[in-house]
Amino acid sequence: EVYEVHGTSKLGKGSYGSVYLATHRVTGDERAVKVMNVDRITSYYLRKLHTEIAILKSLDHPNIIKLQDVFFGKRSVYIVTDLCRGGELFELLNSRKNQGFVFREDRASKLMRDMLSAVHYLHERGVVHRDLKLENFLFEDHHANSPLILIDFGLSKHFSREEKLTQKVGS
Repeated sequence: EVYEVHGTSKLGKGSYGSVYLATHRVTGDERAVKVMNVDRITSYYLRKLHTEIAILKSLDHPNIIKLQDVFFGKRSVYIVTDLCRGGELFELLNSRKNQGFVFREDRASKLMRDMLSAVHYLHERGVVHRDLKLENFLFEDHHANSPLILIDFGLSKHFSREEKLTQKVGS
């Protein structure tokens, strides 16, 4: 009722489900909506889903995806976030590597600052992402100076400073 989900406009896919383009019916704002089937989900994965949502709700940083809405259906959960239109950092680097593409040092420095700022913000709040990779950094838009946005908090969790994390998760 709140968003029109464009089922033919798939933005991404993972083991969790798929991400689609959605439009807010009143404002016309475009968003990304992660649709996850929870029909046959275990209690373990349901707890992880609630953790992801709780963490996203608690975050407010310019280089971290912003949660807009969450909807629980009978068989699906819909997580609505801001839409990043600029593509993955990985795609940009990989698609142009044969052409000898490199970032100028000042641009590379800004991208590193965006990434490290997001991770530092998380760690200061007792959150560990656990799936940091180039594919999880999206450009906000297609402008040359577009900021990087950290996405995909499906494996994230809270941690204490005294805790030693040793489990291998993510890719």
